[in-house]
Amino acid sequence: MLGGGGVATAAYAAGMSARAPVLLRWGPLAVVGALFVALAVASPETLAVTARNPLAWAFIALVAALSIGLTWLVGRRLRRPVLGRMVGLVPVVVALVWGFLPAFRDVQVAETAPVGLPPATTSSSTPAVSTPAAETSPVTTTTPPTPTSQGPVELGSAGVVSLDYQATGTARLIQLAPDDLLVRFEGLNVENGPDYVVYLVPGVDQRAPGDGVFLGELKGNRGDQNYDVPAETTAEGAQTILIWCRSFAAPVANATVG
Repeated sequence: MLGGGGVATAAYAAGMSARAPVLLRWGPLAVVGALFVALAVASPETLAVTARNPLAWAFIALVAALSIGLTWLVGRRLRRPVLGRMVGLVPVVVALVWGFLPAFRDVQVAETAPVGLPPATTSSSTPAVSTPAAETSPVTTTTPPTPTSQGPVELGSAGVVSLDYQATGTARLIQLAPDDLLVRFEGLNVENGPDYVVYLVPGVDQRAPGDGVFLGELKGNRGDQNYDVPAETTAEGAQTILIWCRSFAAPVANATVG
């Protein structure tokens, strides 16, 4: 027969055991919901871009199908419903961390300019604003000089234009020597996201890689950065320096130079 203390202890233990399934069932969902709220506050553009991107919806559908399948497999087939819910949340959490965590993390890069390169002729103090491709296009502010053997020559520079994400800074196309080109960002500040890459695309105001040249993954969303252009690349006429989100096939920002 239990005394008063024993009854209280048993009641407390029973209450905790009843709460445990509730916490296991709804706790992870609450964490996922909190992550979405934090993302909406910190980076609403990221959610907006995701909402209007068909590839993003396909990715969300795939994650949802995987989550439901794991929940059913573990919960029904193995008869562990609480564990099934926990396992089913794993792909959701992984997708959130991969897709949205970059929005909370800035990466600063500070690469030096080539020796002898004069300052850019385009100012990035005023943020560039995206315009429809069919209307007006960004205009470079430099006339390409004749390359000499005296040092690097700027073929063109322009302010970075926001497309699907907010971005500011200056993009430059530089000739270091014959058949030796360099793309450089100065003062870049772009809203972060997953899987950003850089292309050099022939033409004005290009918003997809098309037949452009891949220059590599974006090194960071802030700072000064250099990207080597493959030796066989020719840069005749206008060129677009494009930051592209490879995972969701979305244009992040661009600048027309050359």
